[in-house]
Amino acid sequence: MRDEQDIWSLLVFSGYLKSETVGFSEDELIYDLTIPNREVRSFYRQTIRLWIQKTVGSQRLRDLLHSLTQADWKKFSKRLEEIRRRIAGTGR
Repeated sequence: MRDEQDIWSLLVFSGYLKSETVGFSEDELIYDLTIPNREVRSFYRQTIRLWIQKTVGSQRLRDLLHSLTQADWKKFSKRLEEIRRRIAGTGR
């Protein structure tokens, strides 16, 4: 769990995330983080979009959108679960 905390700290201290508020939950500090500006927001959008396309694939995303626009909830649910598994690395 320490590696994850280090990544968040790196993003905050390097300016890629900004701490808005600090609170406590039991004995832990809780931070509300925001994206500091448009340039960083654009970077995140591009990076995440490319990562999802590479991990999930454009055709899977089109299929998901098609089932959503057709209100085919059974297919939508199945496709969404497939995408979730693929992102989590537990499925093809």
